[in-house]
Amino acid sequence: DQEEPRDQKHEETFVTAETDKKEAYVGQEIIYTFRLYTAVSIQGAQLDLPEFKDFFTEELVKERKYEVELGGRRYGVNEWRMALFPGKAGLLNTGETVVKGSVQVRIRQNPFDDPFFQTFATSSRPKTLRAPGIEIHVKELPPPPPDFTGLVGQFSMASSLTQDTLNVGETATLRIEISGKGNIREANLPGWKDLDSFKVYPSKPELKLEKSLQGLSGQKTFEYALVAEKPGTTSIPAREFSYFNPESETYEKLSTPALAMRVMGHPSGEKLVTAGLGNPAASSESRRLDIHPIQPPAVILVSQGLRFWEKTAAWGSLLGSPLLLLLFTGWRRYQARSLSHADDRKRSRAFRRARSAFQKSGVGGDFTKISQILKEYFSDRFLVKGTALTPGEIEDLLRSQGIPFETMRRTVYFLEQLDLWRYGGMAGEKPAPQQMKQESLNLLREIEKAT
Repeated sequence: DQEEPRDQKHEETFVTAETDKKEAYVGQEIIYTFRLYTAVSIQGAQLDLPEFKDFFTEELVKERKYEVELGGRRYGVNEWRMALFPGKAGLLNTGETVVKGSVQVRIRQNPFDDPFFQTFATSSRPKTLRAPGIEIHVKELPPPPPDFTGLVGQFSMASSLTQDTLNVGETATLRIEISGKGNIREANLPGWKDLDSFKVYPSKPELKLEKSLQGLSGQKTFEYALVAEKPGTTSIPAREFSYFNPESETYEKLSTPALAMRVMGHPSGEKLVTAGLGNPAASSESRRLDIHPIQPPAVILVSQGLRFWEKTAAWGSLLGSPLLLLLFTGWRRYQARSLSHADDRKRSRAFRRARSAFQKSGVGGDFTKISQILKEYFSDRFLVKGTALTPGEIEDLLRSQGIPFETMRRTVYFLEQLDLWRYGGMAGEKPAPQQMKQESLNLLREIEKAT
């Protein structure tokens, strides 16, 4: 096992290692390049890259092959390139890179000790090639601003909104994209609380990396589903954060413009209108007609000068008005009783309708369909006009009906999870269809028992 002299360049095989800079800031990209030069065949070559302790790494080029001419000799070159991001300040070392393999060597043979009979044979010889570690002087970053999250490089930020006018219960998507050159993986936005009139559901950021010989760049996209909860006009505040630019050696701030959004009422004019939510008996009571008898003014029939048919018409008109009034009052009361019975039937059938809808095929994994079935149940069960209900409105309904707190809390949480799957693309493994269906039915059964 023979080690190649470090100062020997144009041998049959040799290696080199280099970095594009010897001084950098914490988090700044450093490009490390290792090359293996071979003028003869090397067999069973094994590359052992260093651990790059104290650096975060990103492979830029797994292996690039080409040929060069050095000192009048043709070499095949195998090149590997890495992006290094120092994780702390100080004098850091990349570590040694090693290649092990077998090279072909010529062996002179002369059995008769006569130049005329001299011949050559080839044989394999193990060889180890080493590229020493490189020292990098890493500097601390200047004191950072409060909104600095560790991003170092050159970056830009843009935002877009799918729509700026929507109805209660509908959703708009806010998309913010950070792009540039550097450790783009470290790009993060500060936390965001719910906005006035909106429930905010963040999705898992999407990262797209672009690797080249010049380094690492890419885009990181953040999406927020904004679910409208109440009508009004609101402003989505600007999003801001700072990054460190090592070229200017200063912190630079990126921001998006504030965006105005207008929320209308429920789709198709639907409003959250309830009938007697606080007192079930009030539902039928509110429909009773408060009609008092109409007292007709005194009528004096003067017989003088009236013919018989005129007297008959006058008395018929006087006696017919109370009769018509009685008929109208009876009809209205019949309508009220019929409406009350229809509402009672609607209430009692709400669970059966929901259960039947869940039993249909293809419902289990469709989060939008599950949410629709649940909201139709609440609309029927509590006599709410329209199904454009938000989790907050359903929570108010359950509280007004005296539903136990634990059942109410689990129901609202389940509905919010559905919205996360529908709008935000919540990270993680999606629940099984049967699990979603069963959980929905279990919650509805608890509500039925409580009411």
